[in-house]
Amino acid sequence: MTKDDDDSSGSSTQISKLDFGDPLFLHLSDINSTPLINIKLKGTKNYKSWACAMELALQTKNKMGFINETVKRDEDNVVLGIQWDRCNAVVLSWILGSITDELYNGQIYSKIASEVWKELKETYDKMDGSVIFNLYQKLNSLTQNGNSVSDYYHTLNSLWKQYDTMVQLPSCTTTASKEYKDHTNLIKLMQFLMGLDDIYQPIRSNLLIRDPLPSVNTAFSVISREESHRKSHLSDKKSDSSAFYSNTFKPSLNQPSKELKCTKCGRTNHTIDKCFEVVRYPPRNMTCTKCGMTNHTVDRCFEVIGYPSNLKKKVMKLLSLLDEKGKGKNPASNMADVSDLNLTVGHPNGTKAKVTKIGNLRLSKQIVLQDVLVVPDYCDLTSKKTMMTGNQYGGLYWLTGNEKGIITDNYMINTSCLTKELWHNRLGHPTDQALNHLKESLFYQESDLNTPCDICHQAKQAREPFPLSEHISKELGELIHLDVWGPYKIQSYKGYKYFLTVVDDYTRAVWVYLLKFKSKVFECVENIHNLLINQFNKRIKMIRSDNGTEFVNSNMNKFIHDFGIVHKTSCAYTPQQNGIAERKHRHLLNVATALMFQGGIPLRF
Repeated sequence: MTKDDDDSSGSSTQISKLDFGDPLFLHLSDINSTPLINIKLKGTKNYKSWACAMELALQTKNKMGFINETVKRDEDNVVLGIQWDRCNAVVLSWILGSITDELYNGQIYSKIASEVWKELKETYDKMDGSVIFNLYQKLNSLTQNGNSVSDYYHTLNSLWKQYDTMVQLPSCTTTASKEYKDHTNLIKLMQFLMGLDDIYQPIRSNLLIRDPLPSVNTAFSVISREESHRKSHLSDKKSDSSAFYSNTFKPSLNQPSKELKCTKCGRTNHTIDKCFEVVRYPPRNMTCTKCGMTNHTVDRCFEVIGYPSNLKKKVMKLLSLLDEKGKGKNPASNMADVSDLNLTVGHPNGTKAKVTKIGNLRLSKQIVLQDVLVVPDYCDLTSKKTMMTGNQYGGLYWLTGNEKGIITDNYMINTSCLTKELWHNRLGHPTDQALNHLKESLFYQESDLNTPCDICHQAKQAREPFPLSEHISKELGELIHLDVWGPYKIQSYKGYKYFLTVVDDYTRAVWVYLLKFKSKVFECVENIHNLLINQFNKRIKMIRSDNGTEFVNSNMNKFIHDFGIVHKTSCAYTPQQNGIAERKHRHLLNVATALMFQGGIPLRF
């Protein structure tokens, strides 16, 4: 046996003696190409979460000593020194495999895992006041905003853990530690409840009156059950038919479900969070000792504290009208004037219409409508023409008609009450020139009063117009204008904060893409490029945009280089050079803002 054979045999013996608890031990799974963690380090914004995940994984592999330098290389034993080099290379490959390509190129020539770990920590572990401020501001401004309760809670919980990691307080072993923990849990509970949507106001009130207050996990469990109950009652039927709201409609959400069962008292039609044995029973046999009526006590009786202004007068007049209606010989001719009572009918957009008369209305010799409210603002009822026919279904009147929805079976809709101002409001406040083109199709009446529209002034304020471009395109795709608008301070129900506008210079065709992040712009540019090729057999020759990073980046540069596209960018702080897209932004925002002002719709729509 040669000396080399003896050395090889000795090396194998020393390595085979390494057990699973030794940091130098390598398992077969440690040397495969599978990434150690799924998170990739991108920079300062996710260093904390990346470092926590990497430390946890290295602790599992018993390799933490290779990044904190507690496992030293044995210079005396050659075999163990070589084994240390292998383990160091494995840990280094794990670290390099969990960072982005940009960071990988800067660390590929490093040889020691601990040096790479220190350099990444010194570079990206930046913990100044601005980082904590931004995280705390995001934590306190986070709301459910139409998302599911589960998504909202998990996002909030992730921010809490990030904040606790950044702001680490010294450990305390006294009784004050429990008091501080209870205070922290109370703050988290209030933040969770404050961010919920308004539909959870009743259940939120029940949680706040509990003594002691529940934990945030218990509150999340209760709210989640309430959300599941609400979803189970929603109807998934959708229709594009025209309909208007009926005041007799009662949502099924208000009706008790026979499937609900309380785990406290064992009774049905309610859950434990609404059980009277938990939230206390309401007062029973509440009868006023002054007037003898129920549902109030003597301290709230109107005969003691006085009736509200004009309430008694209105009630007495309505009672007299009902008495006259019961005694009338001809029920079809009973129509009382109530214009002095200032009764109104509310609309979903917040406006109101005055009721002038209440009574019965005869439509024909056989048909008499009982308890009719006469509202002159709706339409002229003296003509007694049929405006539209329909059937009631689920509290809604589904209107029937032909394809255009204008002519019913025997009659044409009476459009005498539709004025030019009404169509101006419905169509998003277009100009008079645009509305005149539709006059023959809309059949509206010209108004004698030509007053300026206040909504147009609010929604269409602008500075001096941009100068016209001298470039004249000759075909589709010769010049494409791109611009991104946003972020808006309030995101939509689906999380969109930006939108990308694509305008063809020749046809003025417009494509609008809603975006959650600016990083999605490049995908939209690829989509519009493929669309022009497949549908119109045209290629993009030139792109004009600003100098935003969503347009000027490595992916975009490679894309325009591969397809021979010329990319023209405007000068800094000179949006006039990208005027086509800017003006299209203004038009889209004008229409959307005008419709929202007109309908009284919240900004998150």
